[in-house]
Amino acid sequence: MFKKVVAVLLLVGLVLPHSCGMVPVLGAWDGIATTIMFGIPVLVTIAYVLHQLVPALARFHERHGAALHGFFWAVCLVLLGAYLAEALGADDEPRTRIAIAVSFVIASALLIWQQRRGTKAQRLPLLLLTIVGSSDLGACVLQRSPRCSDA
Repeated sequence: MFKKVVAVLLLVGLVLPHSCGMVPVLGAWDGIATTIMFGIPVLVTIAYVLHQLVPALARFHERHGAALHGFFWAVCLVLLGAYLAEALGADDEPRTRIAIAVSFVIASALLIWQQRRGTKAQRLPLLLLTIVGSSDLGACVLQRSPRCSDA
């Protein structure tokens, strides 16, 4: 029941306005960089919500868990690489760079911790949440919003 409540809260969070009046479902498609860094996690959030709320999709994930886990593992690593490249390219003060490094260590530790904890199909929801969390890492730690960067 708790997972279903969290899934509904995530879905509500996608349609509520965030910083600068941006709604994640609508504002994540402004350009190619924004789509990669924010649009993909929005789609993954929707996949997680559907996994929790639609039993037929959860059964599909169980049947094809290994392939889906491999695909989303690659997506997660590509996104973390994109966020790391953006973080290294920015001219930030040392305190911000330390915060970015700590956030990436935590995300990496979560990815490593998931290994050998049940089957790949059982780990798929946690991997989906890791991808969603990595987008939060990109938005919050780097303190950049797709719409606010022009201001």
